[in-house]
Amino acid sequence: MPRLEARAGGAPCRPGGTSASAPYIAGLIGLKGNGSTFTSRTPYDNRSAFFDVVGGANGLCGGDYLCNGLKGYDAPTGVGSPRGLGGM
Repeated sequence: MPRLEARAGGAPCRPGGTSASAPYIAGLIGLKGNGSTFTSRTPYDNRSAFFDVVGGANGLCGGDYLCNGLKGYDAPTGVGSPRGLGGM
């Protein structure tokens, strides 16, 4: 994902997590031009269009899929990061 910068109350800040990824993914869906046909199933039906994020952790809640980037689906990254517009 590209580096994002924003302003909060006039001061620079760097968004992360859902605050960064949700607008990014929404923008990709818009670029693809299929906002009216995109469903929550679309990425799962097109898994090959995503890089599987393996490794890393999101918080300190144990070693299960809720916090860790594992092979296949995991809670922090879902099906992974987009390779382009194919999964949108």
